Amino acid sequence: LVGLTIAGELLLTRTTGAVRFLWYPAADGGFKAEAISSHWLIDLLGGPTAGSIDLVWLAGLIAAIFVAMGLGTRGFAALCLLCSSAMFTLQPGSGGGHDRVITIALFGLILASSDATLSVACRLKTGRWASDRLVPAWPRFVGIWQLTVMYVFAGTAKLQPQWLPTGDMDAVYN
Repeated sequence: LVGLTIAGELLLTRTTGAVRFLWYPAADGGFKAEAISSHWLIDLLGGPTAGSIDLVWLAGLIAAIFVAMGLGTRGFAALCLLCSSAMFTLQPGSGGGHDRVITIALFGLILASSDATLSVACRLKTGRWASDRLVPAWPRFVGIWQLTVMYVFAGTAKLQPQWLPTGDMDAVYN
């Protein structure tokens, strides 16, 4: 599901023109006069040009598809995380809270044996889609802990007067 979500988001950014608008330099149709990157991958590919951004986008899409299929999940989750973080450095505002949750999920897929069952890798290894192989549970526990902490603190923040009817109700605006 993580791979499908990322692939869908990447395809949506391409079909709506958001890739060009958000991440390209102005000379190539972007909104920023000068595209600046602080990510080593973009710099390795020659800086923030339309070609390098398209290459990172395509690599992220291919990696997301492989994650969705469950084939080489750890490596492709790492590549997907790398491509996402590289694109976010081009325009930090282009990734919202849901994108950060997805990057946490990718980190969990890197740590976990997530292709042990219900994956193409499982089918190739065992001849079946499901496997009885036991996998460590600690990566899931780490993910559950991260989500719990994130949502507890987000909920606590929403108890401030700016969120309540008795306050200014300007939390979203601010």
